[in-house]
Amino acid sequence: MEDKYSKQQLLAELVRFNDTFGRMPIGRDLKSTSGFPSGSTFTRRFGSLQAARDLAMRRC
Repeated sequence: MEDKYSKQQLLAELVRFNDTFGRMPIGRDLKSTSGFPSGSTFTRRFGSLQAARDLAMRRC
């Protein structure tokens, strides 16, 4: 099965969340905010949401 988002797209989604809300998301933010990939998607692709956040912060 092909992934819905590339890693670059996922990082861009974290940057978009940061731009929208002024901070990086935590897991429950992604669960309760529509229009963003789930926290489990980031965990599956990057090993953890924190690892994805660290990479995305380099883009901000």
